[in-house]
Amino acid sequence: MGFVRIPGVDVSDANAAVAEVAATKTFYSIAPPKKTGTMLTVSLDPTSSAYPQGYHAGNPGGLVAVDPDLNSFNILDGIEIFGVHGTAGYFNPYYAENLKATKALALKVAADKSIAKNAALTRALKYTLIDDPTDFIMLLTPTLAGPKSLTMLAAADKSISKNAAIHRESGLQTLVDGYDYEHPLSTIVDETAAAQSGTPDDMDLAYAAVNDASYFCGVYKSNRVWLNISTAGIGNWSLTLEYWNGANWVAVVGEIDHTSQFMTGGLHFIQHTPQVDWATSTINSITGYWLRYRVTAFVNVTTPPKGAQSWVETLL
Repeated sequence: MGFVRIPGVDVSDANAAVAEVAATKTFYSIAPPKKTGTMLTVSLDPTSSAYPQGYHAGNPGGLVAVDPDLNSFNILDGIEIFGVHGTAGYFNPYYAENLKATKALALKVAADKSIAKNAALTRALKYTLIDDPTDFIMLLTPTLAGPKSLTMLAAADKSISKNAAIHRESGLQTLVDGYDYEHPLSTIVDETAAAQSGTPDDMDLAYAAVNDASYFCGVYKSNRVWLNISTAGIGNWSLTLEYWNGANWVAVVGEIDHTSQFMTGGLHFIQHTPQVDWATSTINSITGYWLRYRVTAFVNVTTPPKGAQSWVETLL
């Protein structure tokens, strides 16, 4: 059968070529026979800056779905990339210049490098500690290490020695300030001591039923919760990260879960965007900025997940 023109339909301006039509799609031009497109379907690669030629099917999740590293934490404050506003400071991966001391412990550098127990923390000392990037103390290292000879050790009498190994008691807060576990058939149980101890499998993690929940607290707003999962969970369930806005628990924006819903063992983090309406709340007498990782769907479980220790990465 030859080419049939449809009466009243002008196809004289049909000028598509096969290279301009998506692969496997058919079309007709001004002359037979039927043609099949050869344009390849392509997608963006988060490991490359190339923008390949071809048919792009699109992604409903946007560029963030292509590369989750496109988020406000990784973009400097004041810069916007593809509609994502940056919130990061130059030193966000490190402790802030003004270190918080939880004790009445402060430092003063004298001419002989001695230190006084209750002296004011002087600006000269702070700048000495941050005179180059190699001097920064990285967040979330289980055993902190000070690159300078001046480090702190709190003894029973609160004295400090110049060259002692640095300890968590020095006031550098990385461990969670509170951790609770909630089973839908029981009360919210305080497991803060377990979350701070580092003992394998002493932290209960949410998995067992809808509305099971793990609660993490920091005294400051945090953008990451780190968790050392000593026993990875095996099963089929889903979790949603939520924050308290002063009236309700609502889902966070920008959740990225490297724990795979507590199903990946080892040290991993759950990341989110701290909300402007994030409010403090008090759970089991601990007040701070709480995050709740709640089971929203449950099918089955083979191995319950267990944790050893948890930290918050705090934006100071």
